Formats: sequence, structure tokens, C-alpha cells
Amino acid sequence: RETPPSPLFKMTIDTTQTGSASDTFVLPLQAGATNMTVFWGDGNSDVITTYNQAELTHVYASSGTYQIALDGSYYGIKFNNAGDKLKLSSIDNWGINQWGSMNRAFFGCSNMVGTYSDSPDTSLVLTTQNGFYGCTNFNSSLNIDASNVTTMRGMFFNCSNFNQPLNWDTSSVLDFSYMMYNCVAFNQAINFNTSSATDMQWMFKYCSILNSSFSLSDTSSVTTMSQMFSGCNVFNQPINFDMSSTTTANSMFANCQNFNQAITFNTPLITTAGSMFERCYALDEPINLTTSSSLTNTSRMFTLCLVLNSSVAISDTSSVTTMVSMFGSATLFNQPLSFNTSSVVSMLSMFQGATNFNQDISAFDITSLTTANSMMGTSAFSKVNYDLLLVAWESYGTNNVTFDAGTAHYSAGAPTTAHDTLTSVGRGWTITDGGTP
Repeated sequence: RETPPSPLFKMTIDTTQTGSASDTFVLPLQAGATNMTVFWGDGNSDVITTYNQAELTHVYASSGTYQIALDGSYYGIKFNNAGDKLKLSSIDNWGINQWGSMNRAFFGCSNMVGTYSDSPDTSLVLTTQNGFYGCTNFNSSLNIDASNVTTMRGMFFNCSNFNQPLNWDTSSVLDFSYMMYNCVAFNQAINFNTSSATDMQWMFKYCSILNSSFSLSDTSSVTTMSQMFSGCNVFNQPINFDMSSTTTANSMFANCQNFNQAITFNTPLITTAGSMFERCYALDEPINLTTSSSLTNTSRMFTLCLVLNSSVAISDTSSVTTMVSMFGSATLFNQPLSFNTSSVVSMLSMFQGATNFNQDISAFDITSLTTANSMMGTSAFSKVNYDLLLVAWESYGTNNVTFDAGTAHYSAGAPTTAHDTLTSVGRGWTITDGGTP
């Protein structure tokens, strides 16, 4: 028969690693109720009933490797990226102690691995924030009771070797932000109950090989998804999120180089979608965002979407002030755009490098426009469409705009008159174009 796991918490330390003196280890307890015996692994022990730094410091007769065991109750451990974090070599046994908190428990323990076969009792734990932050060698299964946990913020931040299933009850978690940030080896199926979640920013940022099945049960209360999948180079899974409460989604899929999924989001509260799909090199599916006057920023939204040539629909852009580089270097893009641009101040480089773009954008309202430097750049803007734009834009009475139409030509007659009026002393426009043919 297998020997049952020990009821004690056990961990192995190496006193020669950086931290306190090379013959010393300082046990970093969480502040809270304590009633336990510490067996230091050298035949000595101490009874700890209060959080006392002197009692938690042990000097060994010689430097080396020791297994420490905790027998009794304690609120938790908290290395907190300080002290003897590098001296922790392994967690060997979780034991039966009921943890009160895992906040910053093993933060910075980059030498730590797991050799245990049991699971911690986390039934009372409310936070695992930064619990394994920076544990770059850690890659052991972790079966925790997360039913009362409300924040997992940064739990596995920079755990670059971690790739274990996460089969937890996450129904109480409010904050998932930064949870798997830079977990570059992580590629497990995600099936989280997110019915309480409000924050998912940077949740999977730089999970560079993540491309497993993906399910979040309910995102209707999430307010921010900024950079949620940014840098997930391989990721290409269907995304069906309720974003009805989301206010920010900037860079949500930025640098997801293989991402190519149709997106239909209802985002009535969103304020910024800047860089939302930037560098999604493979994206060529329809994008449909139902927005409201809350939206103010769409800059770099599709920059370097190299094959995008599907429809882009954003229902309400009436409050957007910046469309800087919105389609910059989207080299194949050539689709009609129906945007309300009445509040847009900058169209800087909006189509710079969009070498196939040639659509009638004369309906763009330039009431608020101040700069359109490099707007058309190297686009394929035709004389027909440029003629329409000059005549329409001259009628707005907008002054002192710098506008780049690339090499587009304009015709004699009304287009030339409009061009001359705009560049007159009274209007003060500076225009770069191909002139009249």
C-alpha cells in the first residue's frame, strides 16, 4: 500500500543561495494566527505561537541543504520577492494546514520546484495574488480549492516553465488580470467559470504557444480586456465574449500573429479599441463592433494586418478623436468605410502603407480635423476618389490642416478650385499629392 502523505508542510532549502547569511534561513510566515512547531531539518525545532522574527530565523551549524517541516497551524507563507526567496529549492509536501492566504506566497522563488503528491487546503483562501509570481522553474500540478478566491491577479506571472491543467472552481474570482502573463510554455485547455469576473487585462499576455480550447463561461461583468491576448503568437481560437460592460480593449489581440477569427462584439461602453488587432498578420475575417458615443480611440487598430480585406464595421465613431495609423500597413485592405469622423482630430498615417486602399472617403466629416500628415501615404488612392474628397472637404471651412494624399492626382475644374482654396493663405492647408496630371 502507498504511504499516505505526511500531515506536515515540508520544503527543502539551500542555505548557500543568495539571501541571508550562508548558514541561515528566515522562515517568511504570513502575519496571522500561528500555533506550530518548526523542525529545521538539523535536529532542532522551535514552537511558534506568535509572529516573531527572531524565532523565525534559524542559524545552522554548517551551510547546506535541509528539509524544513511545519507541524500545526499557520496563516500561510509569504516570500514576497524578498529575503530568502532563492533558498527555497522545493515544496515536498503541502500537509493538512488550512491556509488563510496565498497572497505573494512564493513570489520570486525562481529556484523552486514541486515534488509533492498532495494538495494544499485552500478552502478559506480569498486571494492567490502573485502567489507563484516569478517561479520560473515551477511546473508541478496544482489542485487547489478556489471556490472562495476573489483575486488571482498575477498568480503565475512570469512562470515561464509552467504548463499544467487548471481545473478549478473560479466562480468567485473578480480579478484575473496578469494571471498567466509571460507563461511562455503554457498551452492547456481553459474552461473557467467567470461569472463574477470584472478584470481580465493582460490575463494571457505573452502566452506565446497558447492555442488550446478556450471557454470563459460569462464575461458580462468584465470591464477591461486590455492586452488580454497580446503576444499570443499562435493563438487562433473562436472568441464569443459578452463585452457589454467592457470599457477598454486596447491591444486585446495585438501581436496575435496567427489569429484569424470573425469578431462580433457588442461593446456599448467601450472607450478605447486602440491597437486592438495590431500585427494580427493572418486576420482576414469580418470585424463587427457595436459601439456607442463612449468610444474615443481607434488608433492603430488594424496596423500591420497584412492580409485583412474583410469588412470592418464600427457602429458609432461619433466621439472618436484619434484614428492615427488605424489601417497603417494593412497592405491588402480595400473595403468601404462608413465612419462618423466629426470628432476626429488626427488621421495621422491612417492609411499609410495600405497600398491597395482606394475607396471614396469624401463623406468623412473633417469638422474637428487638425492633422492628416501621411494619411494616404503609399495608398492606391485614385484621381476619381481624390477629386470627390477635395470638393467635399473644401466645403467644411476647416483651416490649417496638414494633409498627405500620397501621389494621387486631381482633375481640372472643381477639384482644382477646391485644392487652390484649401491651400490659400486664408485656409492655410499644406497638401502633399501628385498634382494635376
